[in-house]
Amino acid sequence: MAIEGGGRPLTAEQLEEWVKPDATTRERIQLLLGVGVYAPELAETCDVSVSALRSWGNGSSRPRREAAVMLDRLRVIASLLIDSGMEPERIGHWLRAYDPDLNTTPLERLRESSMDVINTAAALARKRELAGV
Repeated sequence: MAIEGGGRPLTAEQLEEWVKPDATTRERIQLLLGVGVYAPELAETCDVSVSALRSWGNGSSRPRREAAVMLDRLRVIASLLIDSGMEPERIGHWLRAYDPDLNTTPLERLRESSMDVINTAAALARKRELAGV
């Protein structure tokens, strides 16, 4: 599995499968790369190397508990934003953009308080739904 930059655009079927709670580690990584998260960012967020991501993606190793939880929290955020109608390729941009409510970027805040970022994504999703976006 190639894990260098962001991934290829995802099909509707891939999105539907890979945002589910039972998605495999490989599917979660592919989802996150596909929505525009870069491999070095994902590795840093999970506190591992890009080669560790590669190993998880090809099944030769498994993430430790903390990293697996972080991958799942990123999956939840992607799912919330996709369900609200955000185009998948914009999610990586949202994660890298400064958010005044978080006083940093969502990716940076994830390491300190992932629930703050999940709540911010949920609030954005509600706002987009109310606005009919």
